[in-house]
Amino acid sequence: VSKAGEFFEVQQLPLAPARPTYWMYYQLKMFFANGGSSCYIVPVKLYGGGVDRTELEKGINALKKEDEPTLIVIPDAIGVLPPNPNDISLSNFYGLYKNALAQCAEMKDRFTIIDIHKGTEELSATNPTIADFRTKIGSNFLNYGAAYFPWLFTTLSYYYDESQVPVGGADLPEIDTKLKYDTSDLSVEAIVDQLVSRLPGQREAASTRPAPDSTALAHGGDRGRHGHARPGTRGELILYGVVRGALLAFARLWFRVKASGTHNVPERGAFILAPVHRSNLDFMLVLVVTRRRMRFLAKDTLWKGPWARLFTALGGIPVARGTVDREALRTCIEVIEAGEPLVMFPEGTRQHGPVVQPFFDGPAFVQSRTGVPIVPVGIGGSEAAMPRGSKLIKPHRVRLVVGAPMNAESVDGSKARRAWVRARTADLHATVQELFDRAQRDAGTPNPSR
Repeated sequence: VSKAGEFFEVQQLPLAPARPTYWMYYQLKMFFANGGSSCYIVPVKLYGGGVDRTELEKGINALKKEDEPTLIVIPDAIGVLPPNPNDISLSNFYGLYKNALAQCAEMKDRFTIIDIHKGTEELSATNPTIADFRTKIGSNFLNYGAAYFPWLFTTLSYYYDESQVPVGGADLPEIDTKLKYDTSDLSVEAIVDQLVSRLPGQREAASTRPAPDSTALAHGGDRGRHGHARPGTRGELILYGVVRGALLAFARLWFRVKASGTHNVPERGAFILAPVHRSNLDFMLVLVVTRRRMRFLAKDTLWKGPWARLFTALGGIPVARGTVDREALRTCIEVIEAGEPLVMFPEGTRQHGPVVQPFFDGPAFVQSRTGVPIVPVGIGGSEAAMPRGSKLIKPHRVRLVVGAPMNAESVDGSKARRAWVRARTADLHATVQELFDRAQRDAGTPNPSR
């Protein structure tokens, strides 16, 4: 570099930060930065003092009690290894993952992501790291795991000393001990912003931030889940009543809709309504079984544009179709716990024909967590009125048959609960098929004998 006849030598000094003791923070940062939603974090010990294999194994074993986790990741497992691992330390390291693989094989509802030691090396068929991995991980339950090598290179910053970051004690600033916020319609980010704004030195900065966009919170990047578990406001209840009255007036005129067995619908308290699903009209037709406001699961693609607020006001809950949407199931549980009835179509999307298709476990799973009854419903004639793919609504007689409530049973243990959920789903399927056959006969469109 030359300046005014003088020459300077410019050197680029390499930045070589020390390897972090803990990796959980960085992995969570990548998880949420790449679209991650809800996750379980299993704490195993206090911060400080290194990583202990025994404590990590206790964390893995604790997951057996939970039904929801589907992917096991052990970010801090790499901390079990010393800088220059020997045969014994490698066996301890991969022993953690063998334990996780065994759990996945036993539970049959989850998968393990495996880290490989020395993940910064180049990929090569003769690399001893790969050979060590294959030897130490063994050959059992490998269908339940995946390993990635080399490690990912990211743009996350590791260039600070963790020992200089205060955690707990007198180093933390004092904050007001009594904070009251209505967070029912706020995202996690918005709640954090409110809390941070109360910290000393942050009030002025927080006051300059733009207010959260309520529209974005209602149908933003998480498919509009915020605020769906709360009870309806007075205005929303009035809107629901008006819309229900208008839809039923049309249904009674156009379809001569009638329902039998409505005495089986609870007059108070939460319940799950589980109807057969053959037409887009089914959402409207089930309104005839009760005057109470019911909540509905609907495909998340409906939460776009101006329709998003309307569906939310009418009690809709967005769900991703064709998959087990655990976030939607959590919202369903919260709705039930708030005392509101919930409509869940066990077949998922609209189906065709006289045979009830295999059910998702959603209704039985929510019942196992909440203890509310499931009310099965058969709907006859709706497919003839508006079959799948049709945009025309034909005048056709429609009948609904409401079955007796299926009450929950007390089951202890994760394995027993999963078995009960499967059995309840099978019982529900058989009951709905019977009610569907009866409703079809009453509507003048009987299903063929099987």
